[in-house]
Amino acid sequence: MNKIFQKLKIPLIIVVVILIVLAGLYIFGHLHYLSAKLEALQNPKPQLKYNPYRPPASQAQNRPAITQTPQNIVPTVPDQDGYDISNYAGYIVRVVCSDGSPLESATVVMGSGTIYGLNKYVITNHHVVQGSALCKVGITDNVKNSPTRWYDATILTDIPSIDVALLKPTESIPADVSTVAYNLCKSNQIEIGDQIVVLGYPGVGGNTITATEGIVSGFDGYMVKTSAKMEHGNSGGGAFLVKNNCWFGIPTEVNKGELESLGYIINYVALQENAASNK
Repeated sequence: MNKIFQKLKIPLIIVVVILIVLAGLYIFGHLHYLSAKLEALQNPKPQLKYNPYRPPASQAQNRPAITQTPQNIVPTVPDQDGYDISNYAGYIVRVVCSDGSPLESATVVMGSGTIYGLNKYVITNHHVVQGSALCKVGITDNVKNSPTRWYDATILTDIPSIDVALLKPTESIPADVSTVAYNLCKSNQIEIGDQIVVLGYPGVGGNTITATEGIVSGFDGYMVKTSAKMEHGNSGGGAFLVKNNCWFGIPTEVNKGELESLGYIINYVALQENAASNK
């Protein structure tokens, strides 16, 4: 018996060592997984999102007239002089939404939003908040820094048909934070070839607000096509018409071709005007 034990001693030691190593690797891997999930919640990476609600360009002429836009918004007040496009960065917020699942299985989506209306709600895309139980909006006090002020927000209005949603912060946005309501474009001001600026929090831009510029490349129903670069995370941000220093829409999607891509912006001021005329 003693001889048998001596023969099995080394193999048994090897098996025990292997089991200890495997257990250690499992524990290390699980801890690493939980750490990665925590990091994702604190600094979420945006998800690739192509808008599923916009029909192909060939079907643009068949789109129904839009008669619904988010309510509870004071839409516009007279323009104020002295605004510059660089000041508009203060209107743009970072939007982070979660499905409310436990930390290790939570789905986190990141996008952008615009402080809109005199009541300072946040307008964004439906696909940014879709399926979310919890949302936060982040405001930066310096465009060179990431957002420092965060507010919980509830989904006040959600309209999948036009990929628009409205978030209501659970506490009032401070008076020192501006709203884009003072500088809304009129839809007839937007012409092909006009220069525009897109502002948001694309993933490739890190944790700070990013501006890209381009032109109005054309129109596709209620969407404005643009050459301005747009990436994951731009969804829900702001698009501004440079010649009039005004906000007109919501960057929503990118259509990629073999060589180039075009961004699509919801012409929200046109939707509002259309909805008002159909009342």
